[in-house]
Amino acid sequence: MNFCRNNSQMLSSIITSHKCFAMNALSVLYFVMPFLLAFFFHEIEEILTQHKWMTSHVDSLKKRFPRFEKIFTYHLQLNTRVFSIAAFEEFVVLALVTAYVFAGGEWAEWMWMSVTIAFTIHLVLHIIQAVMVMGYVPGLVTSAVLFPFFSIMVYHIYNASDFVDFVLYTVVGVVFIVFNLRFAHWLGMRFK
Repeated sequence: MNFCRNNSQMLSSIITSHKCFAMNALSVLYFVMPFLLAFFFHEIEEILTQHKWMTSHVDSLKKRFPRFEKIFTYHLQLNTRVFSIAAFEEFVVLALVTAYVFAGGEWAEWMWMSVTIAFTIHLVLHIIQAVMVMGYVPGLVTSAVLFPFFSIMVYHIYNASDFVDFVLYTVVGVVFIVFNLRFAHWLGMRFK
């Protein structure tokens, strides 16, 4: 099996079972565009459930997990409007990354892989949260449905890259997502 070690061929390698071909528009439609759709449905689930769920569970969460009281109090401030604005900003960022992939930008595949890994970690966090609270948390249903697909993508990204590159994709993706999430929440709070 031929594993690509070069960023310009990485995504096409993942899509074509590790054969190094130039990425074409059809590959992007099959592999990258579903990410936008998956993200959209995940965010819709969170938008529809986050504020009501947090309002009804905040007291029990504070009792069970007192170390995270500030986080719960903060998330209680994120009403549906704030959360919707934040989710829209995140969607726009992901759409721009997708457009950059379509345009064949120099760092497109690198950026896409970083964001894919970070989103997969985000899905895992929802599942861990559900286990910790022993019940539903906002985003759980779509996380459970999407996790197998995204874990396969991450597996292929891992196999198609060397370990150092994979760690870099992960670190860059997580750092970017954390800072962007803080910005998105700040933006949403500005329009509260």
